[in-house]
Amino acid sequence: MSGGKSALDALVTQAPEESASSTAPSPTSPPPNGSGGGICRCLFKPPTEKHQQQKLAAVVPGEETPAKSKQQQQTSPQPQQEQKQQAQVQPQQQQQQPRVAAASGQNQLVPPDLPPQEGINVGRKTLVLDLDETLIHSSFRVVPTAEIVITVELEGEHHKVYVRKRPGVDEFMAKVAQIYGVVVYTASMAKYANPLLDVLDPEGTVSYRLFREACTKHTKGYMKDLSKMGRDLKDTIIIDNSPICYALQPDNAIPIKTWRDDPTDRELLDLIPILGSLADVDDIPAVLQQIVWAADEDTQ
Repeated sequence: MSGGKSALDALVTQAPEESASSTAPSPTSPPPNGSGGGICRCLFKPPTEKHQQQKLAAVVPGEETPAKSKQQQQTSPQPQQEQKQQAQVQPQQQQQQPRVAAASGQNQLVPPDLPPQEGINVGRKTLVLDLDETLIHSSFRVVPTAEIVITVELEGEHHKVYVRKRPGVDEFMAKVAQIYGVVVYTASMAKYANPLLDVLDPEGTVSYRLFREACTKHTKGYMKDLSKMGRDLKDTIIIDNSPICYALQPDNAIPIKTWRDDPTDRELLDLIPILGSLADVDDIPAVLQQIVWAADEDTQ
């Protein structure tokens, strides 16, 4: 299995941590591809719990190992101003331009990630939602309080993934789907996110799903380029717990606290009236600059 990057290497390599409160790599993360450590250790000996956590992290960016979890508890959350500074990685212009790719020596237009709006979504603004640590939290470890349990195939083996839903997620999804075209955009792999969303969203309130393949790889993680979706940026909002994910369009973002298991969390429920008001504005980035980022700057 030497020579070249295999599908197995890509699957088991630790994905960068997406938590807004911690960007340090886990000391238990396997070496990057090409460094001699990308081959799954379960091929040679029985997998440990730590190794199972690493495999989940390859599918679900942000899934913590026990070492990461302890480290995050000792790290205080970043103020929103620091989040915005971290997020500003060459922000895109608000005016969208057609994407062009070179193929066979000729420039060809690249189709957008999403098809044109249709049905009840025609004319609606677009709400982009992150999945892990924003709407739910997943773990390979048995979670007695999990509301959802799915099975994911990794390296020819089937593993159960235990999923907790963030408080208020069902009400939140039902309400925002009445006024927005909803897109779940996750840096996780489709083999995990698709079956999870099938259970999380049985009514089909999510109009579109985008996975890791649609993300832009960055040294600090996966970025979600909203300009590639085929939607007007002035009518687009992204809600994500990871600043690197909205780094290209920080003014379109509403940051949300990373969620893992707090039963008293109300972030999603508190966002419902805010999103209701934003559905009627003409320029979402201009308004978010005032109510999200400027408000935090005033408190500094």
